[in-house]
Amino acid sequence: MKSERLLAITMMLLEQEQISAPQLAERFEVSVRTIYRDIDSLSQAGIPVVAFPGSKGGIRIMENYKIDQRFFTTSDLISLLTSLNSLSRHMNSKQTAYTIEKLKSLVPKKLEQEVALKTDQLIIDLSPWIQNGQAGASIELIQQSLDTQYALSIEYENRAGDYSKRSIEPYRLILKESSWYTQAFCLEKQEFRIFKLSRMKNIQSTNRPITQRTPPPVVFGRDTSGRTAFMTLSLEVDYSVKDQLAERFNDLEFVPQKEAGRYFVEFPYFIPDEFGYHLLLGFGTRCKCLAPDIIREELVKRLEAMLEFYK
Repeated sequence: MKSERLLAITMMLLEQEQISAPQLAERFEVSVRTIYRDIDSLSQAGIPVVAFPGSKGGIRIMENYKIDQRFFTTSDLISLLTSLNSLSRHMNSKQTAYTIEKLKSLVPKKLEQEVALKTDQLIIDLSPWIQNGQAGASIELIQQSLDTQYALSIEYENRAGDYSKRSIEPYRLILKESSWYTQAFCLEKQEFRIFKLSRMKNIQSTNRPITQRTPPPVVFGRDTSGRTAFMTLSLEVDYSVKDQLAERFNDLEFVPQKEAGRYFVEFPYFIPDEFGYHLLLGFGTRCKCLAPDIIREELVKRLEAMLEFYK
């Protein structure tokens, strides 16, 4: 259709400095005369397309149109490029790289250095310090499933270390802190579930089309319904634990103690389950639970059991 061809020509001219009419005619399988008619249509629509004659001539869009206040300002492009560059650090996506290049093509040459400098001022990298490449491969397979709309077969490891074979239909790819997840419909359980990519093995595409369903909102966090509510702990922590807690819970108040580098804090988000105790014990001597006594006693029991285990 002509409208689709006009849009495609516009995008090509935005991406390239200049292109000849015969090249456009060959690309869209039309005559050169048709291309010139298309150029006239673009000009009438307000797009400043110009044609230069001669062997070194061609068709181009006027430079001052490449950033138009009606579309993207320089600040808009800096924000978009910064976001996409950060995303590309986590996803091996050709489409993301292609989009970055398209956005760069909208930047006038006189602003290229300024945009490049400002884009490089903010770097967001949530990936782990040590990577084995497996996460990237899993992400790519999930992306392919989202694009092709075919279900996946996987082996999934639960928290107990048991594997089960599943057929899933991915709907979303999610990055939470430094971990990747997919929200998918599990055909075995017949319900939506969130699967952690690090627990997925032997991911393979199937020839089974995904059935279109409406996924529920993604909700993260530990479900406390029907369980013991949050408890408030009195903790004494050193500066390194203070930083870790402050990153996750920005409403905590840390009171400096006499001993240098130690702080007192009331921590109201503790749940007395495996995760909660592992969190406290994982801090070692950098964190001391002062109250309540019931939590202190349970921590002592676990430490004694660990000591006995290593004996």
